[in-house]
Amino acid sequence: MDDLEYKVLKILAKEFEYTQGLHVEIQKLRRLLGIRKELNTVLESLAKQGFVNLYVEKDKIKLAKITWKGLNEIGDVSLKYGLGKDYYKDYKIEV
Repeated sequence: MDDLEYKVLKILAKEFEYTQGLHVEIQKLRRLLGIRKELNTVLESLAKQGFVNLYVEKDKIKLAKITWKGLNEIGDVSLKYGLGKDYYKDYKIEV
């Protein structure tokens, strides 16, 4: 994974901390990163690796969302709302 892919994934992870159910708009990513053309290439690469899900409309990427695989790649994610990905980590103990 190159530096730009890591930056995009890190931003998507931070967005996920606050809004787990929502995708991030491409315009917001472009504004935060200050890039335009390279962003589509980076997002497509991340999607092929299974790190993000993309919403595409009329052959244009509109939205992106980090996957659990992407979150595990980033590692340091602290959910601000909701239960978090490890909520049922020790579910057998509870039973």
